[in-house]
Amino acid sequence: MKIRLPKVRTSIDIASWLITRGQSAGKEITHRRLQYLIYLFFGNYFNIEFQSKLFPSTFVLSKIGPLEPNIYLLYNKINLEEIGSSIPENIEDYLLKVWKKYEIYDVESLEKIIIENSIWKEILLQPIGSEISENLIIKSFVSSSDINNNTYTNIVDNDKEYWTLSGKKAERWIPGLSKKNK
Repeated sequence: MKIRLPKVRTSIDIASWLITRGQSAGKEITHRRLQYLIYLFFGNYFNIEFQSKLFPSTFVLSKIGPLEPNIYLLYNKINLEEIGSSIPENIEDYLLKVWKKYEIYDVESLEKIIIENSIWKEILLQPIGSEISENLIIKSFVSSSDINNNTYTNIVDNDKEYWTLSGKKAERWIPGLSKKNK
């Protein structure tokens, strides 16, 4: 199994950065807009560094598009802007570049960018509430030729054996990674 290691600790760090950036630019970051931006930032990162992902995350298919469940649950409960951790400088450069690309779009335009992607039709074949696989997200943002030309260099050793305390053989568990994504 090929595992992409994240560059940022959580999606909350990205949400915090986006909310802060939006406020400083005079742009309102509604919950829906935040969800779309997080998805677009996550997917676009595979064009920068195919072997890694921007942050560890699961996106779920909803009636309004892709949702990041942690952000969905926390958006109205806590001030996301205050709890995010600092972002590495090279990642912040990436965030600024992508922000410049998408800051001009309103919520409906961001939604249109996502749903008019040819792979979105394939994503919609899944039931509402199901996880959008990382492979489908990559296919949505990275060209087929770039996918085929990339090789994994950031691989976690998956040949290691794992055992429970009772002596039974176990499989490595990675949060957010379902068996269908292996």
